[in-house]
Amino acid sequence: MARERIEGLDGVLAKLKSLEGKAAKKIVRHSLRAGAKPLRNEMKRNARKFDDPATSEAVYKQIATRSIPKRTLKRFDFDEGVSTGVKDSKPGQPYHYGLFLERGTAHMRAQPFIRNSADNTRTEVFTAVSADLWDGITKQVSAKGK
Repeated sequence: MARERIEGLDGVLAKLKSLEGKAAKKIVRHSLRAGAKPLRNEMKRNARKFDDPATSEAVYKQIATRSIPKRTLKRFDFDEGVSTGVKDSKPGQPYHYGLFLERGTAHMRAQPFIRNSADNTRTEVFTAVSADLWDGITKQVSAKGK
């Protein structure tokens, strides 16, 4: 699980702490999902190069954003989290080979597309999260003040 430290958000965090628990969690979850969109779109764009037009299977269809279960978050001392990557699937299901492409196997070398996408969209992700977080906080604070 990747961890990033963002500097300069003291005002945002102070306002976020002033909100009630459920409202703050909802804003954070929404912001994390907004930040995951550019990453997910870049992953899908990079995964399309592996698709074979002769078959109906498509690696890009296996990429998704989902919430991280609470029990997993507790181990890492997080309150909210989202994950963007290749969905788990079982052998025989369409596009089962997405993780094998990313990580490689004993019979084929890795052809990473997830790590490259994460490196290419890092700035966009943080910009989207911070913008959406600020919008959500200001809306909630203004609604709270009315």
